[in-house]
Amino acid sequence: MTDGGFAIRETAAGERAELRELLVACGLPRMGFEDPRLRLWGAFAGGELVGMAGLERHGSAGLLRSVATREAWRGRGVAAALVRAILEAAAVAGMTRLWLLTEGAEEYFRRWGFVTVPRAQGDPQLMASAEFQGGRCAAAVLMMRPVP
Repeated sequence: MTDGGFAIRETAAGERAELRELLVACGLPRMGFEDPRLRLWGAFAGGELVGMAGLERHGSAGLLRSVATREAWRGRGVAAALVRAILEAAAVAGMTRLWLLTEGAEEYFRRWGFVTVPRAQGDPQLMASAEFQGGRCAAAVLMMRPVP
């Protein structure tokens, strides 16, 4: 359990429906949600899912996906704990760079060391990902950071 009254753990396959509902509630895309390369972490408080984030592996590159927090839990460190869990998992998996697409959270992710990268300079391993192929993400900003 964290100091914020929630615990972070990798989720099980049987929890995908609940995770999908959270994505819908937060207005985040669901393309590629069933991709077997996508691992998902949840933040749970008293058995309730209060936040989530995903890590999709593409060779040595990782794609940070779907950082979402229930509105009532925003500002309590849920997203930060999830991002830390993803960074740790990427490092353990031997990934060298972590990428993401965002439509409004650039400043938040800059605090984590992510920098904006032109799409043309994105990792070719990621370009075939459903996240990059989906029309909704066409205007999203691409960001990257090395994995320590």
